[in-house]
Amino acid sequence: MLLKRCGELQPGMVIAKDVHTRAGLLLLNSGEEVTADSIEKLKNNDVSFVFIKEKKDFEKKPAKAVSYSDERYSYYERVQQSQDYKVFRSKFSSGVVKLRGTLNRIVDGNPDADLETTARKIMGDLVMPEGSLPIFDLLANLRRFDDVCFVHSLNVAMLAGLLAEWLGCSPKEISLAQQCGLYHDIGKLTIPNEIISKPGKLTDEEFEIMRNHPMAGYQLLKEMNANPHVLNAALQHHRKLDGTGYPGPFDPKKIDPYARLISLVDIYDAITSARSYRGMVCPFKVIKMFEDDGIQKYDAGMYTVFLKHIADNFIGTRVMLNDGREAKVLMTNKVYLSKPMVVSGSDFIDLSRRKDLYIDEVI
Repeated sequence: MLLKRCGELQPGMVIAKDVHTRAGLLLLNSGEEVTADSIEKLKNNDVSFVFIKEKKDFEKKPAKAVSYSDERYSYYERVQQSQDYKVFRSKFSSGVVKLRGTLNRIVDGNPDADLETTARKIMGDLVMPEGSLPIFDLLANLRRFDDVCFVHSLNVAMLAGLLAEWLGCSPKEISLAQQCGLYHDIGKLTIPNEIISKPGKLTDEEFEIMRNHPMAGYQLLKEMNANPHVLNAALQHHRKLDGTGYPGPFDPKKIDPYARLISLVDIYDAITSARSYRGMVCPFKVIKMFEDDGIQKYDAGMYTVFLKHIADNFIGTRVMLNDGREAKVLMTNKVYLSKPMVVSGSDFIDLSRRKDLYIDEVI
């Protein structure tokens, strides 16, 4: 393969290695043919060099694809090497670029004409063909991106849509939940970047500045005549049903149902996403966190449905227990979702009966 300057690229050339933005977002897939549009995309994202395939590269035998059901490979390897994942990752990256433009135009006072139409377009472009891998699997693997505001907002929008669907909401309600997710953190664009991007714990002073983002987002969206539920999701998504959270004071009983939904998926995404100062957090550990204090903080109906679907998603998945043993999830426990039944070798283990054992990692 050859290293080429972007100015030397010609339509018809073939990308040899995945091309990413500085934030880790995928721009072009390996094997993708260069077009005039892709050259423009590289320029807009300040990419200077890319690897291009030589003629001899096309003579090499293609690597064998990894089957989604092949247990020789980890959960992440099986998903990430699937064609569905590559397609979805490309769609997701494009969605982040569109969302970045939309949110920045709102902050700059030059917004798109219709927030709802824009949201429908962004989310519609992420729809996968029938028969593709589950969206939750695809989305879970994208958590290896650097966590930036726009990636987080799109993650939350997709999780919000999934939860609304799991709750039996109508298509209109699902779309509104996605819209709330897309715009819930727009206020963060008014916060200094050195605070937003700080790789570690904020100081008390920095946290007070950060706490201003819900009100800032509410004001920006109010000027756009946004849907009342979208406004409330931006303002209330850090408020909890036990009376904690911000901005305050507030009556927990008056928290908008869409804000309750966004609050739940927002914290799930924030905890499970990889950060510069730590890796990804195991989903079962997150479920345990919710089990410990979530019932007081979050809507019980939403909380129960959300965690059950997350736990059920990992049935059949290989995991690592805290004692170093590999195991496979057989079935979930309806009472203790973080403690499923697993099998390790010939040993069947009910983790709900073992206080000393828990799932440390999904592998």
